[in-house]
Amino acid sequence: MVKGRKENALIEKYKKRFLR
Repeated sequence: MVKGRKENALIEKYKKRFLR
């Protein structure tokens, strides 16, 4: 799951939205 940092940023944003 370490293909690119772009995906990481998207996942982080999604995680924040899910956590909220």
